[in-house]
Parts: sequence; C-alpha cells; structure tokens
Amino acid sequence: MASPESTITTLLATYVQRLDAGDLAGVAALFDRAKVFVSGNQIGAGSPFVEKLLSDTVILYEDGTPRTRHVLGEPSIQIDDQGRAAASCEYTVTQDGPDGEYVVMVGRHHDTFVVDEEGVWHFASRDYGDITHVGDTSRHLRS
Repeated sequence: MASPESTITTLLATYVQRLDAGDLAGVAALFDRAKVFVSGNQIGAGSPFVEKLLSDTVILYEDGTPRTRHVLGEPSIQIDDQGRAAASCEYTVTQDGPDGEYVVMVGRHHDTFVVDEEGVWHFASRDYGDITHVGDTSRHLRS
C-alpha cells in the first residue's frame, strides 16, 4: 500500500496530466468531494462545478488539449492523525504558441485532502488564489 504522501503526490500529478490532456471531466472527477476557493473565498464545490468552471475558462484547441504543460515543484505535505492532510505545491504553466513556448502562469496551489473509510485519499479543497506571475493568458483562458 502506498504512503499517504505518495498517494497525494499522485493526485496532484493526475490533476495536471488530465488538464494538459484536455480531460476536463477527468479533472473535475478529482474534485467530487472538494470545495474550490480563490484567495480564501469559496466559489463553488464538487465535480459539476469544477467541470463547468474549466469548460467556461480553459481554451481547448482542435487536438482537444489546451496546449499547456503544467510543471509541479515538490509538494509540501502535512498529514494529521485524523485522516486529513494539507499540501502546497508550486507550479509553472507553459503553453505552445505561434512563436514557441512561453510561460503563462506561475503560482502555488493550496490543497486539503481527506481519507475515506476505505483508506482512499480525496481532494477536500483547492485554493487557486496564490498566483505570483501571470504572462499572456489570451491563448489559454477565456476572459
């Protein structure tokens, strides 16, 4: 059985892999039990909300992808004895553009996780508000 840290790291990686593949429903499925925040303010919760949020904001191209690459730093994970965990992880988003690849955004995700009665870890929340650099998002995000 994988450690909680390994499982949480895998959830973080799965999120970016699905997003870069344009699998918005697959990303949303990871948040079936989660609340979504921006800078500490809750904006919604659950898979249907996340799928609509992504569908409304992320531009997908003819190949079905957003033409992005999300690169994650080493996550910092704290696990308590109540089946909860907190994690923060730096990320960099690059995108293919007509003149080559460029940085779209840099920031840090702040997540919480819970473990269910079967021992499976799930996202409990994500805060998208810690963005330290915003480049040209015109080919990645709808206004």
